[in-house]
Amino acid sequence: MNRSEDQIGWEVDGRKVAVGMTRFRTGSNLLLLPALSSISTRSEMRPLQERLGASYATTAIDWRGFGTLPRPKIDWRPELYRAFLHFVVENVGLPIAAGRAAVYALAEAMNNSAGIGRLCLLSLTWRGPLPTMMGKRMALFRALSKAVESKAEMEALGSLTNVEAIEVTRGKLSFYQEFPGDVAKTIMRFLHHQPQDANAVPST
Repeated sequence: MNRSEDQIGWEVDGRKVAVGMTRFRTGSNLLLLPALSSISTRSEMRPLQERLGASYATTAIDWRGFGTLPRPKIDWRPELYRAFLHFVVENVGLPIAAGRAAVYALAEAMNNSAGIGRLCLLSLTWRGPLPTMMGKRMALFRALSKAVESKAEMEALGSLTNVEAIEVTRGKLSFYQEFPGDVAKTIMRFLHHQPQDANAVPST
């Protein structure tokens, strides 16, 4: 399987911290960024890693301050996450960002003067966790979801001329976990022979 667990050191606020990584195969590398969430870790990217492994090496990485490693007492704030993403893009590879990690990936693409190549975004499901947690759907859940995130923003992004968008019309929370085969095929099609510079892959 050529899978290995590894760590990389990163200095933040004058302190050296360890970042957990899972590597799969060797070769041209893709960086898989899980959702920026207290319940998300790099392990949720494993099914996608296995399927992308037919064509690419992949490295799934935890956002520092989240994940499975000890969390040092640091004032984690947006500028640190931007610096962290810049660090891992420079040292690991082309990013594929899930959930709210997509926002930071877009910012990095805009601010990186050297460019980062094609950018693949796996957007939110827009469904939210409440139906799964409660075991049923309620109108209130949809209203809460709309109050937190705007699907219209991702649709606007998908309408840009240099963006390719595909909507996966099924899934509960992490659609790339539930349907990794479909998502991997879409990513590889984009990376192999699509001329666009950026790719958004939204899901509902």
